[in-house]
Amino acid sequence: MGQRPLTTGNTELHRRISFKLAKIIPGPLCEPQDYNVAVPEPTPPRQAQSLEAKGIIVVAVLVLIILVVRYWHQIPWSAR
Repeated sequence: MGQRPLTTGNTELHRRISFKLAKIIPGPLCEPQDYNVAVPEPTPPRQAQSLEAKGIIVVAVLVLIILVVRYWHQIPWSAR
């Protein structure tokens, strides 16, 4: 079985419109089926949650490092 074309209706009208657009727009015109590209599979929920948790941990570690560097001299390191 052949693949069914995406356009339905008056093909003569489609041909005339394409011809008029070819005069206005230089270069080849794309057919509607050229826009059908494969959509990647969605990320599984467990993987998304794992990435989110790792991102939160990375942000927390960076904030901690920035705070220690900024207040290094004010921290009483020898306090008992």
